Amino acid sequence: MLGRGWYFEEQIGSLVQRWIGKKAEIFIRDENITEIGFTTQSPWNNVAQVFCNNEKIGEFSPSAELKYYEFSLPEPTSKARIEIVLKRTKRPLRDLRKLGMIFTDIVYKTGDEVKKVPLHRHYINELYSDPEALFNWLEKRANARPEKFGRYFDRCRGPLSPSLEKFLKNHARDFDLILGHNFPFPISCKAVSAGNQAGVPTALLPLAHLEDDYYHWKHYYNALKTADITFSLSDFSKDIFRSRFEANAHTLGGGIDTEEFAKKEFHGDRFRKEHNLTGIPMILFVGRKSYPKRYNALIRAVRIVNQTRPCKLVMIGPDENGQPVDPKDALYLGKQERGAILDAYDACDVFAMLSASESFGIVFTEAWMREKPVIGYKHCGAIASLIDHGENGFLCETEQEAAGKILRLLDDPVLCKRLGASGKQKTLSRFTWKKIAEKAKTHYEEIIEKKKSSTR
Repeated sequence: MLGRGWYFEEQIGSLVQRWIGKKAEIFIRDENITEIGFTTQSPWNNVAQVFCNNEKIGEFSPSAELKYYEFSLPEPTSKARIEIVLKRTKRPLRDLRKLGMIFTDIVYKTGDEVKKVPLHRHYINELYSDPEALFNWLEKRANARPEKFGRYFDRCRGPLSPSLEKFLKNHARDFDLILGHNFPFPISCKAVSAGNQAGVPTALLPLAHLEDDYYHWKHYYNALKTADITFSLSDFSKDIFRSRFEANAHTLGGGIDTEEFAKKEFHGDRFRKEHNLTGIPMILFVGRKSYPKRYNALIRAVRIVNQTRPCKLVMIGPDENGQPVDPKDALYLGKQERGAILDAYDACDVFAMLSASESFGIVFTEAWMREKPVIGYKHCGAIASLIDHGENGFLCETEQEAAGKILRLLDDPVLCKRLGASGKQKTLSRFTWKKIAEKAKTHYEEIIEKKKSSTR
């Protein structure tokens, strides 16, 4: 797998590439590893040194065109830590990255066999399969940062509202309760702090993507610990908040507007006709086109499906990374009006999103409202606590597994109907705004009364 120093994957036509910065690592475990090789290029003059287990094994000047370079290891080994160290990097105009070299292929030799190191296999992705190790790592990083870094982050991340903070400080006592909303926005912590100082009950609604580094800062941990109640969107985040940060956490979930689905006239057939999808099995993805959503993993899964059964992946959502999607892989429609999104849910055969980090996963419940089976990522905690595997959808680990589940669903309309109906029943029983509002109101009344009792 890839270690530190790698930027996200980029799709250039049919080619997948990955940039590195000043240094980059590759970790290989196998029997009798004797050589490492990669196809790479650098658009500017550069020099790269290659190390294996801290011993230099070569040096080269990458070409402006893609070229293959190969290096022999000092001796056969079963564990190889390859490090590539560059002389220079550049920061292109309007790009925050310090770029060094592009890699399109990494291989190693074990005996007479040549094997690939997949460019999508990164150590962060591997940590998702071990939540204890992942959260230990995230928490350790957060606690090691100086407090001033937290202030810098809040200032850069925003949004900032000095007038709102002043109002909170001066008027906190005018309210029965103060709710701080949404990490990683600084006002959530300010709300809890203002309420605590005024002796007013406080509630926190973090909407935290817990696998994401952005949501791990010491002042966030303190807000979770000192708020009178924390509302989580999943049982997964509730358990993390309680066990790691001593939060009084309770699950609410995300809400569905049942009136929207009751009043809407759905036009799935029209959606299919507009996009030339009539008669073609359709897999739908709704979400931001950003790397954490792992849309590339879904693209790879659908490629596997297409080897045995033609189907079409349709992607809807704003373009955040600017990377093109090959029309052969998917129909990417970008940001769409709400009506078109609802029609897409109606049109699809299967809804799939293999995102690595979510706070809840509202798109799955929206697909369920149209009685569609869903597929999610096994190692995304919030999604794994939302989807009941085999009852209202499937949870998958690899793209091969996701492809197998898509094929199974496309071949079994009865199973699709059963899973989709079960998902709709779960949504209506737990995730409507009416039910969530009733639950929140009960918790509000409890903590207000508890605070009053403690001050009598």
